[in-house]
Formats: sequence, C-alpha cells, structure tokens
Amino acid sequence: MKAYRLIICYLFLFHSFFQSVAQQKEEKYIIEIDSNNVSAEEFVYLYSKNHNDSVNAFTKESLEDYLDLFINFKLKVTEAFALNYDKDPEFINEFETYRKQLAKPYLTDEKGIEDLVKASYERLKTEVKASHILIKADQKASPEDTLKAFKKALEIKNKALNGADFGMLAVQYSDDPSAKTNKGSLGYFTSLQMVHEFEDAVYNGEINDITDPIRTRFGYHIIKIQDKRPSNGSVHAAHIMIKAPDGLPREDSISAYKKAEEIYKKLQDGEDWDHLCKTFSDDRGSKDNGGELKWFSAGTMVEDFAEAAFKLQNPGDITPPVKTAFGWHIIKLLERKGIEPFEKMAPELKRKVERDARAEITQKVFLEKIKKENNFMEYPKGIKLAFQQFNDKLLEGNWETDTLNKSFETPMFSIGGQQFSAKSFLSYVMKNQAKRNNMTLLEYGEELYEKFKSESCIAFEETQLADKYPEYKNLVKEYREGLLLFKIMEEKVWNPAVKDTSGIARFFEENKENYQWDERVKAIVIDAKNKEVLDKAIVALKDSMFELDKEPTVECFYPHNKNSWGDTILNQIDEVIKKLQANPDYLVSVKAFYTKKEKKDLAEKRLIKIKAYLDAKGCDSTRVLGYENGGKLKLAVSDTLVGGRVTIKYFSKNLEILEKKMNEEDPLALKITERLFEQGESELVDDIPWEIGNHRIENDERVIQVNVLEILPPGPKQLDETRGQVISDYQNYIEKKWLENLREKYKVTVNNSTLQELIRK
Repeated sequence: MKAYRLIICYLFLFHSFFQSVAQQKEEKYIIEIDSNNVSAEEFVYLYSKNHNDSVNAFTKESLEDYLDLFINFKLKVTEAFALNYDKDPEFINEFETYRKQLAKPYLTDEKGIEDLVKASYERLKTEVKASHILIKADQKASPEDTLKAFKKALEIKNKALNGADFGMLAVQYSDDPSAKTNKGSLGYFTSLQMVHEFEDAVYNGEINDITDPIRTRFGYHIIKIQDKRPSNGSVHAAHIMIKAPDGLPREDSISAYKKAEEIYKKLQDGEDWDHLCKTFSDDRGSKDNGGELKWFSAGTMVEDFAEAAFKLQNPGDITPPVKTAFGWHIIKLLERKGIEPFEKMAPELKRKVERDARAEITQKVFLEKIKKENNFMEYPKGIKLAFQQFNDKLLEGNWETDTLNKSFETPMFSIGGQQFSAKSFLSYVMKNQAKRNNMTLLEYGEELYEKFKSESCIAFEETQLADKYPEYKNLVKEYREGLLLFKIMEEKVWNPAVKDTSGIARFFEENKENYQWDERVKAIVIDAKNKEVLDKAIVALKDSMFELDKEPTVECFYPHNKNSWGDTILNQIDEVIKKLQANPDYLVSVKAFYTKKEKKDLAEKRLIKIKAYLDAKGCDSTRVLGYENGGKLKLAVSDTLVGGRVTIKYFSKNLEILEKKMNEEDPLALKITERLFEQGESELVDDIPWEIGNHRIENDERVIQVNVLEILPPGPKQLDETRGQVISDYQNYIEKKWLENLREKYKVTVNNSTLQELIRK
C-alpha cells in the first residue's frame, strides 16, 4: 500500500513538473484581439523603449496608461492587415528597404570592423612620410608575369640597400607616372589614405626602412619610410594664387613670382586681404570668397602647400609666396584643430573602413564562420556539371542556355540543410555575367561561383536572424507595423482631416470656446548693439516710413507747356502700378514741377491726370503718400522749349528696410520686430509693464526698447488665426471616433494576470 502511494506521489510530481515546463515554454500574452494573442515580450519591448529612463517605469499606473496606448496601436495595425495594406507593392518595397538596413549589422563581422575602426583612429595620431617605386602587376596576371614583376622589384630593392639613390631609382624604374617629377615621394599621409597593404607596411616599419616588395592591386611596391611625426590635425586656410604652372617660360615664371611678392608686401603693410584676393588671385573658385579653402589634413593637399600651412600657428598668420606645381600661393591660416575624439570620428571612420578593401578580410572571416556554424558542404559532381556548360560566350558577357532540365537540380553545395543546385547557379550567371578580357574561362567561372556562394550563404544567414537575435526580430516587427500605422493613419485620419474644409469650419464653430486669445500687446521691439544705434533707429521710426534706395526715382519728362504723355510716360506710370501690385508694402509719393515759360497751374494739372489714371487702374489711394506741387524747378534751364517733370519715389513702412539700412556696416547692429505678443511668448516683453509707451532695457551686451503700441483684451480667435491648431484637433477628433469604431469591430481582452506580473514597484 505504501509502495502504491509512493508511486502515485511520484507520478503526481512528475506530471506537475512537466506541466510547469510546458507552461514556461508557452509564450505569455498581454492582450487578445479577436482570438489573436499579442505577446507580453512585444509589449515589454516597446514599453521599455519609451520608459527606460522614467522613475515611474513598471509601476501599475505607468503600465496601465501605456497598455491603453498599446491597444490603440494594435487595433490600427490589425485594421491595416484586414485591409491588406501589407500586400501593397509600394509598402512591400519600402519595408524591404528598411529590413535590409536593419539586417546589415548582423550580416557583417561587426567586431572585426570595430577593431579596424579603432586601429585606424590610433594611426591617425601619426603622420608618415614615404617614397615608393611601383612595378605594375595585374591581379589577374599569369604566375610567370607575377613572378617576373616580383623579381624586378626585389632587384631594385637590393640596389637601394646597396646605396643607390632611392629617388633616382624611382625616376628610372617606377611605373607610377608621377615618379618622373616627384622621385616617388608621396609626402606625409595618414590612415585610410593608402590601400591597406601599403598602409600596414609603413606603419609597421621604422624610419629609413626599405620594405620588401609589397603586393597591392596595383602591383609590387618598394617603400622607403622617410619620417614619422605626431599628427598636425586639420587646417582651415585661405590663399591668393598667382598662376605659374610647371613648364612656364622662365620670364613668365619670374613675372608671376614678382607679382606674388608685391601682393605679399601689400599684405605686410596692412592692406585688406579680401580686396587683394578678389583683385589678383587666379583661383576663380575661391577669389570672391576671400580665398577660403576646405579643411585639409596630411595627404589631402599638395605637399608643399600643406607643409607651409601646417607651419602657421595663429589665425591670421600668412606665409611668403609658396611654390607648387600650380603656381605661387600666399597662404593665410583661418583655423586649426587637432584630432577629434574617437566617439565623434567613429561613424565616419566606420563608413570609410566599410568602403575600403580591408573590410573584405573581415567579411571573409564572417563567411567562414557562417559556413562552419551551418555545416557547409560542397558537391564536386554538381560543380563539374555546371562548369561543363560554359563556353567562350561567357567571357563576352552573353552566355545563355535553355536546357536546364531535371539533371541540373544536382546540388553544388548546401548550408544548414538547404541545397543550392547547378540550375540556380547557372540562372545566377545569366543575370550577373559581364565582359572579361583578361581572364580565362575557368577563372571567370570560379569568380562567379565564389560570388554565388557568398551571396547565397549571406541570404541563408539572413533567414536565420529572427531566430538567432530577438532584438532583430523585434526591430523588424516594429518597423513593419510602424509603416503600416503611418499608411493607415495617413488614409483614415490625416489626409481626410486636411481636405475636409467644411468639416474643419464646422468643428471650429462647435468648439470656439477652445480657441481664445489671452490679453496681448502690439509692440515694436528694437534690439540695438549700443545706445547710439538705438537712438538713431528711434528717430527713423518717427517717420514710420523709409525711402527705398534700391528702387530708383522715376522721372517723367513732359513736352514744353504740355500735359500729354506719349508712350514713354505711359509705360513709366504702368511700371509703377506693376511694382505696387507686386509689392504690397510699397508706397509712392508723386511730385510735379513746371519750368521757365510754362504756366504755373500746369504742375497741378499733371498731378490730377496721374491721380485719375491711378484711380482708373484700381490703385489704392492709401498707397500714395501725396500728390505734391513742387512749383518751378530751381535748376537753371535754357530758353529752348524744355518742359517740366513729375518724380515718383518709392517708400515702405516695412521695418525690415530700416533694419537693412542700419546693418549695412555691421550686420548685427540692429534687430527690429513688430507683432502681437501673448504672455509667455517673449521673456523680454513679459518683463516690461504692459502699458502703452516706450520701455527701455539695458544690459551688458545690448540696449533694447519695447514700444507698446496697443493692448488687446482677451477674445475669440478667428479660424484663419488658429487654423493649424484646429486641423490638429480635428484630426484627433476623427482618430478618436475611428478608434471607437475599431473597439466595436474587434474584441479586445486584457490578460490581467500577466499585467500584474510585470509590476515591479
């Protein structure tokens, strides 16, 4: 009996244990929408992104508040799926673009890239000066030609080690065309400016070392390391250039130098840099901008120019004329800075590393890792079958076949149990082939096969990311549903609200009490750099209008004793009307004169005719400041029949005109603002008494006067004064109604037990 009870007890415990394990494996859900469970994991992921820094994170109140927003989000997404938004080709393309971007960090050797970025930054702290001799050797050269190039490079190296001048060896043997003039010198350079094999050799060597032949995609290099020094950082400079390219006749070259010397002397005597640069510099791209150049560091500028610029210490320092292959340069230092912190440079360095060939090394390591993890296997039979199909058409880039029958299903390789057949490879070849002149048929076939393998392995790994990396799975889901949410909100809420003008007007009328002005003041704020500028501006403001210097005075000349216009005067008046129509802030004043031997009342008649014409053309009379009879012209006139004239001057009440005039010499001398202010919009206006009159404020930096022109009491806003806010509120109203419909359409059940488990405080 005891034994029986013991067995029953064990069976009970055994059953309880497995039931517990099963429950643990069963994913907990937080809500259910029409029998579709939404996991607690997804809820916590999104909640944490929005509340990680909150002191109230995972409290009962915080979780419940977010749950309500989460349900609204999920209802909208559920509706988007129901309406097949996820099947829309435009959506699919957009989502695939995002998904590939999200997958990218998981499909590269991030640790390897990170190490390369850190190493590159460390190398930036040192600048290396080196010379090289290049012996060309194509990457696809035959073994015989490659060996021949290597032996030649080795012989040259030995000559250098035995005392031959390296520069002369470069002139004699180097396949780098520039060696004929620079004797192989590359000047100073730093990280990520040379191919990585070359860079590794110079940074790993010592000063005066002559390296063994270094193989790069260009061929074999013998490198002499001439110097190493701490980084000079970056320089921002300007220059005045007198063109004198290498090969210029001696007479012209001397003339260019003398011209540069004369400019340098003028600068030494204190003449203006910008004026001399604009007048004399031959660099068309920079002369009108004070000769300003982009920031540069070692290896990114002509060596002689860079070295002269690096020697300048203080902003404003200038060099005597410096010769380069382009001519003579006088260089002025604008700014300089050292190497920026790693955190700031890392993103740009990473982009450069990923574009550089050195990143291919880490990618190969990553591919080998994928193969090893997923039991990669190759099948010689399938490889042989595929390669047997190629002919010389492949090297021309137009190979094709239509005989891919069942036998071509033979696998070439497999990864993770997934097989890739000869048929899929040959289809890939037909889509990706290109013309190849410098390769054998076998070499090109192998190149295409390697690419096919790499891309297939990466594609396979991409299918595994969601299972391997929960954060990636969550990100992809978040982006997908975020795009769906945007599209359905655009269609159901945002666009309908903006287009529904009658609905906006009706909503505004029904909710007018929500759109009210508080007390406001109409004021002019005059912000000046000192008291003198402020006082000058106040005097100008008394007139409340400013003559427009940019618009020349219109002068209409009349025949003697006549009030007739002719085409000339008519066109002039029409042009005035056009300008008034095009510029709502323009005003004009009209003044008439008569001359010797003309009737005195003629000026008045000319004014009356112009006024009548302007009225007939619909010109607002308030835009005309006055029709003034100027009387007889004071200027002496001859006895010949010369008539009088009418002048028309342009004015404006726009304060920007005054501001622009006052800022001609100093762009920061004056700032004028005229508008209505509510409490809280401007600390400056808030701090003054809200009383009509002028209120002056002085501080250590500026002198400010606020002219309060009018005080407006609280009152209702017009629709045009608050349209943006009304549209936003109307969109919220439409969204609320839509959500009410969605909650009726879909049954939502909250799993309260799971919610309680999430509470931590």
